[in-house]
Amino acid sequence: MVEQTDTKSMKIGVLIDCLHESYQSTIWSGIETRAREMNIQLVSYVATSQDRTSHFHVHYNIIADFVSNSDIDGLIAFSGPISEHHGVEFASNYLQHFAHIPTVCISAPIGEFPCVVVDNQQGIIDLIDHFVQLHNLNNVAFVSGPAGHSEADERLEAYKKGLENNHLPFRKELVFAGDFSKGCGNRAVRHFMEHDISFDAVLCVNDKAAFGVIEELKKLKRHIPTEVAVTGFDDVTEASLSLPALTTVRQPLKEMGARALENVIRLIQKAPFEHFTKLAAIPVYRRSCGCFTDVIRASAAGPRQTTRFSKHEIIDMITQNARVFFDSTHPSYPGDKKVRQYFTDLLDSLVWDVNKASIREIFLNEVDMLLFKFEECADNVGLMNSLVTDITGFLPSLFTKSGQLATGTAILQQAHTLIREHRLNSAQTSFLQDTLFQLMIRETSQSMITTFEQRKLLQAISSSFPQLNINSLVFAVYEKRRDEAPLTTDNWHFPEMSRLLLGYDKKRDVLNYPRGNKKFLSKDLFPPDMYEDESSGSFVFMPLFFEDEHLGYAIFEYTSGIPLFMYEELRLHMSSALKSSFLMKELRIQSMLDELTGLHNRRGFMMEGTRMFRMRKKGEQRIMMFYADMDDLKVINDNYGHEEGDVAISGAASVLRQTFREEDLVARIGGDEFIAMLVWDNSTSNLEARIMDRLRVSLNAYNQIMEKPYDLSISMGVTSTGLHDNRSLEDLMREADDRLMAKKREKKKGRTTPLPPAPTA
Repeated sequence: MVEQTDTKSMKIGVLIDCLHESYQSTIWSGIETRAREMNIQLVSYVATSQDRTSHFHVHYNIIADFVSNSDIDGLIAFSGPISEHHGVEFASNYLQHFAHIPTVCISAPIGEFPCVVVDNQQGIIDLIDHFVQLHNLNNVAFVSGPAGHSEADERLEAYKKGLENNHLPFRKELVFAGDFSKGCGNRAVRHFMEHDISFDAVLCVNDKAAFGVIEELKKLKRHIPTEVAVTGFDDVTEASLSLPALTTVRQPLKEMGARALENVIRLIQKAPFEHFTKLAAIPVYRRSCGCFTDVIRASAAGPRQTTRFSKHEIIDMITQNARVFFDSTHPSYPGDKKVRQYFTDLLDSLVWDVNKASIREIFLNEVDMLLFKFEECADNVGLMNSLVTDITGFLPSLFTKSGQLATGTAILQQAHTLIREHRLNSAQTSFLQDTLFQLMIRETSQSMITTFEQRKLLQAISSSFPQLNINSLVFAVYEKRRDEAPLTTDNWHFPEMSRLLLGYDKKRDVLNYPRGNKKFLSKDLFPPDMYEDESSGSFVFMPLFFEDEHLGYAIFEYTSGIPLFMYEELRLHMSSALKSSFLMKELRIQSMLDELTGLHNRRGFMMEGTRMFRMRKKGEQRIMMFYADMDDLKVINDNYGHEEGDVAISGAASVLRQTFREEDLVARIGGDEFIAMLVWDNSTSNLEARIMDRLRVSLNAYNQIMEKPYDLSISMGVTSTGLHDNRSLEDLMREADDRLMAKKREKKKGRTTPLPPAPTA
């Protein structure tokens, strides 16, 4: 065990293929729980995403850059799922990106990296023994995994060995090459039926494939298990809830995650550890292979025990049998000593209930209490059913009189009914809570996708995400130049900078809503003032994308108990809404720009000018307005053509850009008329004269460089506000225009040199 004090400042990365997939999510929860116990900061990088049509988008190249550039101390890589989806060669080449980071693999050995795996063989062999010896099934088909995948290959070899142990021949036609998916189970059944291959049992490489087999057999009206028995491997959450309940091999998935975390910490600390950790897997027999639960068998059997056991021996045996139902790594696990005391009290309560007929239901209340006590750290329903069933078998050791045995049996049957009622009520409550939570997710998603403005999108997220128990969030986009092409899968490169759109942390009461102006290094993931360096917690990093365009990323802080599919759902809608806001912003910008010059048009000037005017009032600043007009544009059009006139207009726009600052507002408001507006605080002396000097310099430079047969000339009228000026924006525009016209009249009076004549053909 690694000491908690040694790990408090550690940051561990998790490279996961798909966060909400049952197998991976269960392992991940083991990592997350152990990290929380040890105050380790966990950052999980999700390498794929899934849309509503079950199409997967791959983000491995993006994740590789973020992981490689991060400051994590170590990495846990889900090498098994990566190999499953992309092949062992891809996984091997990909993980070389992280050779400089202490890395531990999960479920598939890659190169020299340490790995945590499950003993894939013994569980399969035990299942075949069970098929043949208990259920008399001899035509056992096998749905395998992809060739070259270490777990799949081991399970296929175990299938062959199990047949050999039971003196059954290996028949190649009974093996269907699958890929760990539910679809391969469907295809396997169709293949066996179409080729008239006889089988009375199907053993699947994993639970997903088994679900596909069950689905397809039901379509064919084949009863499971009397006509065909089915088993899987993994014991994912859905296995016990399927109809029929799935016989499978229980992998210690949460323990895999916890051990992987402990091993990577030891690797970082250069402490000794198992380079190749193999954990045992245990068969779980349910209805799909032909077995009935212990509860059903015990309810009919009654006490048949002949050997008498002491109370101490009974407690030893029921405690040993109960271990499989507990998650001893869970924070709420009371410890072995306390569990044993609970079981002792349970047994004592039954004896008291039977012997003191006037006092009833002590045992039932004890059962109800333990259902509550073990709710978080165990399969409490399975545990209590197992305990009651075990105690039923030990009744002859507890009671000698027939009346006592009858009373004890009746009380234990009541306990089974109580447990069944608890399970039903829990399922109904859980269903209701899940339904309400999913409704909140849908409402949040709806509010995002119906928002086309970035400001409203960020408001929707900041108000609704905390209600979904997302206690902190970073929502960032990649920073790029305006003329730079969008980042896509084909031209992806790691962006040096990102811009924060929205960030909040409820625990520290931090809210960042910077309207996209806060830039930070992408490799840091978090803006500098969002989280303290020593902050622990679990964070989920998810790239944001739309089709093939990569927009930015979101980092969600994980809250225990939150369904992991929620992050994928929110990521999908955040990405779509963000892209919509970009498109809307682009359309708005285009509608406010003059097509010829690229300056703002009249509409753009009025919108931006009004905003600047309001901001000026808040800051007690002053406005200076310049109304400009080209001299003799009509003469240029008449003598050199309208195309040359457009060149002159573009030239005038270029001169004005050089004259004014980038933060000043410059617009073409029609024909040859321009307007410029700036905010100033009166600290710059002779500002008007200095700007007019810059205009003359820019005009002279333009005329010398362009060498046109005419000189570009611009007249300008200027006005400005005082500190407590009540004039409106329109008032300033009219006054500047009036002063411009006065200037133009003065110019016409003083002109002596006409424009050069037009060239003759």
